[in-house]
Amino acid sequence: PNSPTVTLSRMQYYDEARFEGQVDAALKKIRTVLHQLREPSFPSDISHQYDDKYLLVDFLVNTALASYINCFELLGVDKKVLETLTEWGKNRAVTIRLGAEESCVFNRKEKRKIESPTYVTETKTKLGTFTTKDKVVTKVTDYFWTFSVSYELSVLQGTSVSDQITLLKRTGSYEIMTNTEEAPKQQKSLRYPIDFDLTWLFSHIGNNSQLNFHINRDDAKKCKTPRRNPDSEAALHFVRGFYSWTSKVISYFNDAVFPIQVTPKVDVSKIDDSDIFIPVVPLFEDLEFVGYASGQTEKAPERKHSFLVNYTPMKEGSYSVALPPRDLNLFLEEQRRGLQERLTDMSAMFPADNTLITYQEAKIVLILRNLRRVSQHLGDGIDHVEDMLRKQLISAIGKEVNAVDFHNYMDFHNRKIFKEDFQPRPFSYSIRQPDRFPDGMIGIDLRLSDGSLASPIRTIVRHAVATRPMKFSVSAATEIPFFGDRYLHAYVGQEFSHTSGSSFSLVARARQFSSFILMIGTIGGADLFEPKHAVVVEGKDDLSIPLLLQKLPTAKAFKNAIESLSPEQQRFAKAFRSMQLSGTTFAICALQIRPQLEKLMKLSPDSLTKEIALKQHLLELLIKYQIPSDLLSFGGKPETTGAAKLENVRKNAKAVQSMIDELKQKELTEALEAQKAIPVVKQRKDKICVSPDYFGGPPDFVVGPTDFSDDFPVPTPLLKCDYLEDSDELYEEDCDEVYEEECEEECEVECEEECDDGPDGEESLEEPTDENNDDVSTEKAADDYSKIPAILDKKFEKLDLDAAVRPTTIKLGDQWRKTSQASVLGTPTTSTLNSHGQEAERKKAFDLLDALSRQGGLPFDAAELHVVIASTHCFEKSLMDTVIQDNINPIEKLERTMLIVASTVHHRPASELLKPQIREEVQKHSANVFDDSVSILSAN
Repeated sequence: PNSPTVTLSRMQYYDEARFEGQVDAALKKIRTVLHQLREPSFPSDISHQYDDKYLLVDFLVNTALASYINCFELLGVDKKVLETLTEWGKNRAVTIRLGAEESCVFNRKEKRKIESPTYVTETKTKLGTFTTKDKVVTKVTDYFWTFSVSYELSVLQGTSVSDQITLLKRTGSYEIMTNTEEAPKQQKSLRYPIDFDLTWLFSHIGNNSQLNFHINRDDAKKCKTPRRNPDSEAALHFVRGFYSWTSKVISYFNDAVFPIQVTPKVDVSKIDDSDIFIPVVPLFEDLEFVGYASGQTEKAPERKHSFLVNYTPMKEGSYSVALPPRDLNLFLEEQRRGLQERLTDMSAMFPADNTLITYQEAKIVLILRNLRRVSQHLGDGIDHVEDMLRKQLISAIGKEVNAVDFHNYMDFHNRKIFKEDFQPRPFSYSIRQPDRFPDGMIGIDLRLSDGSLASPIRTIVRHAVATRPMKFSVSAATEIPFFGDRYLHAYVGQEFSHTSGSSFSLVARARQFSSFILMIGTIGGADLFEPKHAVVVEGKDDLSIPLLLQKLPTAKAFKNAIESLSPEQQRFAKAFRSMQLSGTTFAICALQIRPQLEKLMKLSPDSLTKEIALKQHLLELLIKYQIPSDLLSFGGKPETTGAAKLENVRKNAKAVQSMIDELKQKELTEALEAQKAIPVVKQRKDKICVSPDYFGGPPDFVVGPTDFSDDFPVPTPLLKCDYLEDSDELYEEDCDEVYEEECEEECEVECEEECDDGPDGEESLEEPTDENNDDVSTEKAADDYSKIPAILDKKFEKLDLDAAVRPTTIKLGDQWRKTSQASVLGTPTTSTLNSHGQEAERKKAFDLLDALSRQGGLPFDAAELHVVIASTHCFEKSLMDTVIQDNINPIEKLERTMLIVASTVHHRPASELLKPQIREEVQKHSANVFDDSVSILSAN
């Protein structure tokens, strides 16, 4: 019976089932207390306004404060003491303390005998049966100790022991018996005081002992919701701490004091307040419906307490469904009645002697249990208001929206507010010549965490045509200029807490018999593109490169972080910040090969459109054999017809190829002659057929695997070839037949390519969206894209009031995925490009660029540059918590960020970007963006 019970030291989190059980039990009591016409109910069951939720929290907190005073009165806080504590709370802290001291003193020792039961033994012999009785007598020495506990429950001003008011104190003792001379407890032990600060409670007791808690709603930034505001947060902080204090005190009695007393047995489980009414109940009632607002009134009962509750008076003519203050008096009387009845019952069960467990200890534990339940009910009641808001919002929308839903909504919202020319567009672009079928496409795809199909990201984009060339380097000696289209993209992402799983990827696809060069890097200056990676995308290649978005600190966060640093440290940090911002200019450049090849060969535009075999042949000569373009290009008069120019280039290519074939044959002949001089080992039957690629020409030949010297290494790749069982003679005729069959197959494929007028019969690649090329207004490119991140950073520092927008760098993932098709009828294969594969692709692309540009002497005209500057609007909580707890509409926050970015990209004021019918509504919550006059053209 004296075993301690489990004590929770921390207040439990809100649980809807437990809360509803508490309210249902309270309603049964309330119906016996209120007038028979009254029908209070759950707040969610009564139609009410948003302001009523604030009044409900006011009611709950004031009721809890009154309940605390109700319990303190039973612990010895009378009117005079209450006035003193209230006065203390105006200047200093008011602390409640439980102090205890324990002692264990030797009393006496006693010796006693313990007899065991008698054992009877029967022994049978020839002479008869004999009976023997035995028993064991043990001498025991008992040691008796007097264990005493002295405790004091008091209230102090601050921590001054001299200024304290003692509420309850007592000394109890109990005799402990042991079998050893070692003391069962320490001779003297001083328990560490269990303190708690009650200042917040007494600060809300005004003149005439009136409670005056009220949520201050004047500061909209601090007062977000009935649950999320400084006043409610302070109340919750207090009740959580008070809950912990009461639990510690209860635990001391239950775990350290009560278990010591074994006899007389006292049933401490009777210290139970579970059926005592707790007046802190969140309820609403339509008083007009039951007739109370139209004449019927209820006489308030006379109070026996020294205080009255006071709410902020309702405005003249206003109406609320919150319970009136007079109901609080009824609830408090019911609580006090329940406590008094239980204390009366316990006075008959618990003694009033000098033992450890008496009526006073039982009274303290009972009242503290009730105080703890009041704290739990208040916490649950306030959290219920927030839970009610959440459920109402979900009911209004029809589902609990998440980050994916919000992302999809913002696409819709941006189309609704922005003019058509300035709406964010999908990042998916065709690589094409005007009025020609695309050679392929590039895009940036986003795969959301819900598992839906990947789709292009939407960016704010401005299109311009280059008026001066930009340059990039493929080697220390080669700098290549290029013109073409310029696209400035701004991507604004959003990130909520506890959301992950979305992934970005750069995709590039080429059509059959088409190709282009893709370069990826950053912008190093007004006219400088710095490629870090490059790859040739050709012949139905499908390239997917993972993108990693890394967020930098916000502009305001950076400014606050360095403001207390030394000037030298600040300059160091700013230098690195500048470098980080420059890294946010993620650039993609696509260079078309066919138009540049025509320009290099001095052919008319579109001359190679249908000359697929010739185009491939020319590229092979340029890349594989690194033939100077002057040997291949047209060298006649400029007025020559396009067909004649093309035929001249074809003739030049054929001549160069013939020369290459002759050189191959010569090298092969010399190799064969050298091979004949090497003796053949007849004991070996296996022969090795060397691939013609080793020597650069036909046919294969066979040698013994041990016949190679150090000067003539074993060639690779190696193939088996026919041989004679009984002879080691080289049969060139057999190898010639194999080679001729391979040549016939290659010629057939080449013939098909030359006769084919186009890829009409092939499987078509999906046409990418290319809205931007048609709808976005075209301007002359004059911007230094490398400066835009710094300009945006300054604008965010000035206009981003929440300091929530973080510059974001875009990096490439380590593993690239490439799907390619070796031949027209071949099966597509997918491979992974690691760092070595990426480096090989980069070298191949740079070699081709070097050849096509005549080592930088011939600029690229058919090119397009995409500069992507990314930012991320970060929210500290999940989407629902942002709306419910912070009372923030994330749509308006993203809207403001989009306006800041769009006005920077398009060089226009925010008012010119929006549709006229929506402009005034947007300006209400983003006025500072409309007042801003910073222009990207004039910013430094």
